[in-house]
Amino acid sequence: MIYTGKKQRATEKETKENKLGQLQKSQAKQVEQLTLIYDVFQKNLHQFAGKYRDEISKNPDFREKFNELCDKMDVNPMMSKKTIWSDLGFGDFYNELAIKILDICAKKYAIYGGITKITDIIDEFRKVYGMKVSKSDIERAINTVSSLGGCHIHNKYVYTVPIEMSPDFNLLLEVAEEERFVNEKIMQVKKGWTKERFYQKIQVLQREGLVWADKKTQTKIVDYYFPSLLNTYFDPMRSQMIMQQLKQ
Repeated sequence: MIYTGKKQRATEKETKENKLGQLQKSQAKQVEQLTLIYDVFQKNLHQFAGKYRDEISKNPDFREKFNELCDKMDVNPMMSKKTIWSDLGFGDFYNELAIKILDICAKKYAIYGGITKITDIIDEFRKVYGMKVSKSDIERAINTVSSLGGCHIHNKYVYTVPIEMSPDFNLLLEVAEEERFVNEKIMQVKKGWTKERFYQKIQVLQREGLVWADKKTQTKIVDYYFPSLLNTYFDPMRSQMIMQQLKQ
């Protein structure tokens, strides 16, 4: 009986080892097949990119579709020169785009402070560089440099400010976009803010030059404007007049 039990256990062990070996071989074969499929797909993607290189570089909609395809394959042909894609001339497309974005924001700083609308940046690319870029292009470019600090993106805006834009700051900006400006009364009615909370946040923004105060109001309540929003509601000439009045 003892001998039979040992033999049975040995047989069971051998059976388990055989099944494990078969499973490992099957998994190795699957990995090999997936690797082959990946290599073929990447080769085809490379050929596609070469064929439509000009369209990818010039057409933001086409470029976004191409990027979505690359994201699924976890490849970034437009992010680095040190890849098999370098022969296509894409190189550091988004790194170079990020430099141009920061340059635009720097030139707009005196007007908008450190908050620039993405639509304004897109317009500047068209006017200054003769390039068509999309919101997605701006987001991808900013993400390449956001780890360096001092620059990030939120909703419709690019922030190049030395302070961290907290949810409260973003909320002030969103309300100002709806109302053209913010004040303690508006934030109390729309968001239930206390007077203390409002001034604690708005004074930080004012100190950084991100909002301008209008103290000459009929209600005697100080209104605060985001310079980056003025072009949204007024034509350029009217915006300049308002800016001059707020600076006085």
